[in-house]
Amino acid sequence: MSSASRGLPALLAFLVAACASSGTGDTTTLSPGPQAPPSVTQSGTGTEIRLPSPSEAVALSVVATPTDAFNTLILVFEEAGIPVKARNMEAGVLGNPRFVVSGHLLGHPLSYFLNCGEGPTGTHANTDRIEMDIRAAVAAAGGGKVSLSVLVNAIARNMEGTSNTRIQCASTQRLEAELLDRVRRRLAGATTPLRGGFLSF
Repeated sequence: MSSASRGLPALLAFLVAACASSGTGDTTTLSPGPQAPPSVTQSGTGTEIRLPSPSEAVALSVVATPTDAFNTLILVFEEAGIPVKARNMEAGVLGNPRFVVSGHLLGHPLSYFLNCGEGPTGTHANTDRIEMDIRAAVAAAGGGKVSLSVLVNAIARNMEGTSNTRIQCASTQRLEAELLDRVRRRLAGATTPLRGGFLSF
């Protein structure tokens, strides 16, 4: 088993728990398996459109202690304007199950990070309100290294009028990779402030 793969069980355990309750490195993608086909569900309050959306964690193996990596993840999330709403250092998991943002994040339009399809007024990722579920996990990988995993899921909501259409978005994995790269640079001793910020809704 690769060092990157060892970070996935902790992340998956975090996802299960959440459902029940409501220095260089190589970046790899961990896929959970086949994806469901698109579906459209009508209700009295609106339409829910689910596009094929891979729930894939992006992982990175770096030289660090689990404690240092965990604290650096928190710092990087906060610097990026993503408040950490849930954390468990003992389990090595943290994140924000409902991060709401519109327009831009880290100096990029949200379509840079998410694919939510196109609407009559433009790309849904850029025109709709986005609700992200962002989670990260830290696991010891041996040899003085840790495995870091970041997983992003998101939906877009059109808040205009009386409809409440929800669109399942697919991550481009750029946000996960950017957060992990910022952690890597911090752990490697980078002292230059990391550029970034977001325009809130």
